[in-house]
Parts: sequence; C-alpha cells; structure tokens
Amino acid sequence: MDSTEEIYNKPKKFDSAELIERLSVIMEKDQIFKDVSLTIESLAEMLHTNRTYLSKAVNDSFQMSFRQWLNTYRIEQSIRFMMQHPAANQEEIARNSGFLSASAFNHKFKEVTGTSPRLWLVEKSVGVR
Repeated sequence: MDSTEEIYNKPKKFDSAELIERLSVIMEKDQIFKDVSLTIESLAEMLHTNRTYLSKAVNDSFQMSFRQWLNTYRIEQSIRFMMQHPAANQEEIARNSGFLSASAFNHKFKEVTGTSPRLWLVEKSVGVR
C-alpha cells in the first residue's frame, strides 16, 4: 500500500471523461463561454490542467478542435438565448453568447448551422424544417 506522501507525489493519470465533466460544469455554472477573451490556456488554468490535456479531451470527446468546440458551444447558447428572447438584436445575442461582435456571431452561426440567425429564428417560429 502506498503511503500518503507517495499518493500525493504520484503523477495523476489523465482522465478525459473527468476533465470533460469539470469543463461542462464550469461552462454551465460560471458561463465562462461569455468571456470573449477565453482561450484554451486560460480555461486549462481554471480547470487546473494544461492546454495539451484539455485539447486532447475536447478532441477525443467531441471530434473537433478546441476553437471549433467553443464556437459550437457558443452557437448552442445563442440558440437558447434567441428562443427565450426572439426580439433581441444581433449585438445582444452576440454579447450573451461570447462573441466579440455581431458580425463574428453571424459568420460563426452560419458556419455551424448553414443559415443566418434571423432566418433560423423565422424558420423555427413558423415550424419550417
């Protein structure tokens, strides 16, 4: 049996599932996705890991790069926001989703969903699929 000192000094085994769980908690609870300056480095620091482990966990779990995952996450949040606030303007949606500007939001929204935010909202409100 290992002594307490040996247990604390042993390198921890990389646990992708545990890291993704902590990532989900911090994204939902603290809504850090709204921080326009969020980077993989700053997020790794918050999670007490390094960028390499975080990148690997995101790549393995979501089959996309950290940047793609973050933008997809922000788009999902923007969709929730638009559904709750259909009269919100592009700047409000962008700000509440973590995008620096309405144009950056529009570009990424179309890249992820294949349509513009307004057209998406109109289609959803009339039930068009």
